[in-house]
Amino acid sequence: MYKRQGVWGTGSVAQAPTLVSATPGGSTSATQTFALTGRDTNGFADIQRFYFLVNGNAFIPAGSCHGFYDRASNTIFLYNDALSAVTGPLTPGATGILSNGQCAINGAGSSATASGTDVVLNMRITRHGSYATGLRNLYVWITDAANTGTGWVPASSWTL
Repeated sequence: MYKRQGVWGTGSVAQAPTLVSATPGGSTSATQTFALTGRDTNGFADIQRFYFLVNGNAFIPAGSCHGFYDRASNTIFLYNDALSAVTGPLTPGATGILSNGQCAINGAGSSATASGTDVVLNMRITRHGSYATGLRNLYVWITDAANTGTGWVPASSWTL
């Protein structure tokens, strides 16, 4: 038994999603396809979004490579340089590119699949502008329908 919002019930309690895997663990290429596997024990349909951030740390400054994949609409969005608006939508597998001053997301080089408890997101990202050199990390934050999430998880290191 569990207690949820003042009501006793039976069954499973909603669990936060997890980042199961991210490959590659490190990259030295300006363009890289990252394979991210998110898992939710309540089923893949409970996963709401994969937020991504390419930065030196898990803070989101203006002028960063930051966006999200929305599972229900199967679309990717990228924040502009000022973090004041998103560009998109871009459907994984479709022709098109989302770009800001730091990175570009290639739709044709990206894909998303879901089954059972897992969502696998493959995102093709190119670093450019002020992000063209140096160490950056790929961070991922996965949320579910109850708005619980993983927090920022370091998924890969990326050095150019």
